[in-house]
Amino acid sequence: MKSVFFDPVWDSGLKYIEPKIIVPEKIIKLLKHIDRRLSGYEFNILFKAKWTDEGLRLLDDYVIPEQEVTMSSITMLEDCQKLRDRGYNVLVHSHPCDDFSAVDDEFQNPHYLAVLCYNNTRHKITSAVINVKINENLVLKVYAEVEVEEFSEEFNVDLSKIRIKKEVYLGKKTPSEIIDEYPYFF
Repeated sequence: MKSVFFDPVWDSGLKYIEPKIIVPEKIIKLLKHIDRRLSGYEFNILFKAKWTDEGLRLLDDYVIPEQEVTMSSITMLEDCQKLRDRGYNVLVHSHPCDDFSAVDDEFQNPHYLAVLCYNNTRHKITSAVINVKINENLVLKVYAEVEVEEFSEEFNVDLSKIRIKKEVYLGKKTPSEIIDEYPYFF
């Protein structure tokens, strides 16, 4: 008997993925750099992102909106709607805690496709949310896994001018002991 689970009639062609945000390592380095320069003050930075078969991938295209910050609050001085209209749809919010405040959740976070909380005392992303807009008045908050992607840029380097020379293993001897024992090599 044929299983209905492998019948092409039942194959939708859709890929089903878990909520995940992929963050390139260089973005983490950028956040740490900004954090060092601001010495623990909160900050917001907006990124562009795109959906892939793996999840939502942050791109290294970012903008820092004009803002006034303290160690516990941010006042946005620039209209972020204009930036969202230009595709900056992911907010990284620096915060001294592991999760967002109630004020963040009510007034700031629902306006973005995704929001990541960068803990500025632990120097890492500690919480992430993907927002699914249900209708004009309802946004579904879905906690997401964050996967930091190690630096993956490939280098195309011509190594043809480097030759590897095979060496004889000489054990745990000091350079002077090796010279004394094998003076004809030197």
